[in-house]
Amino acid sequence: MTPLEKNARRLVRLLVQTFPTGATCEDLRRQFEKDTSLVRQSFYNALNYAKEQCWIVGGGRDQPYNLNGDGSWREPITSIGEKLEKDQLEYLVDSQTQQIEELQGEVEKVA
Repeated sequence: MTPLEKNARRLVRLLVQTFPTGATCEDLRRQFEKDTSLVRQSFYNALNYAKEQCWIVGGGRDQPYNLNGDGSWREPITSIGEKLEKDQLEYLVDSQTQQIEELQGEVEKVA
């Protein structure tokens, strides 16, 4: 996920959690900056990205922004295959880490 998409997702979460009935651009910007400590331009980049993706609709002069009713803003569900692959990789990393630690212990005994 790119930093831009990540910020746009933060914006969506902000609408879901803080402004479920919608928010003006100014209210949304202030809360986004407060929650993320990012600069104003990051907010506008995230907002434009979210609008291009059709995750956020509305807005304009003193009109609230809302989440798109089609649900396109929802994060994609990870497939079982992807989840299994991630679990397998984590297991492999843990296993290799344990082997490295054991080998380091043996090296220390020899030295």
